[in-house]
Amino acid sequence: MAFSKLQGRHFRNPLLSTSTLASTSTDELRLSADTGQFLASNWKLPFRRKSLEETFTYSMLHFIEGIVTFCRLGDGPVITGPMSGCYLFAFRQGVHRLVAHVGSSDNDLAKSAAAKRVWAAHAARDDVTEVLGFNPARDIGAKTLTGFQKSGLAVDLVGFWDPDGTAYLGALALGKLKDDPVTLVHVQKAKPRPWDVIKAEDVGFASGAAASPTLTSAAE
Repeated sequence: MAFSKLQGRHFRNPLLSTSTLASTSTDELRLSADTGQFLASNWKLPFRRKSLEETFTYSMLHFIEGIVTFCRLGDGPVITGPMSGCYLFAFRQGVHRLVAHVGSSDNDLAKSAAAKRVWAAHAARDDVTEVLGFNPARDIGAKTLTGFQKSGLAVDLVGFWDPDGTAYLGALALGKLKDDPVTLVHVQKAKPRPWDVIKAEDVGFASGAAASPTLTSAAE
């Protein structure tokens, strides 16, 4: 099942998945994908007294400030977040299709610069092609965010890809407690743009071409 089909359903918050990754250097990419399952309750069956529960399998791509995390695409949906301004990219490296979360920080400019520098260096590799990116926090639109605020909803923005590579951005309405189920209250198809366009618009990526960090191969 595509994650985009879960709009309106309630399920355990996939963002509660915690990363066990630790890093002593921000000048690297980290392979980060926890494969998990959660139950998606289908409330659209009025002839049943109890909701139908389906097991939905996904990969959670972690967000880590100052780090570029990435995983392969194709075996199932990939979800990442919460999003407050990071760029997400899909790309091909060798025979593999991958997606990446460039972990910028709201409070630490040095971490943001490090993540963008590493991504720019990686995107410049000869074996990295077909790079397309988007920024959910910017692309979702002020009108939609204002609507959430007026309705009193507390939401986390997420980015996700269906197995065929179609990119989306969405919003999870949070419960009152941390472990409460969330509801996918908004889904819109992303409009990824070529890497060259994004690089030209965001000066934070400009210094990456000269950087030569040690990278963990995305094709491993």
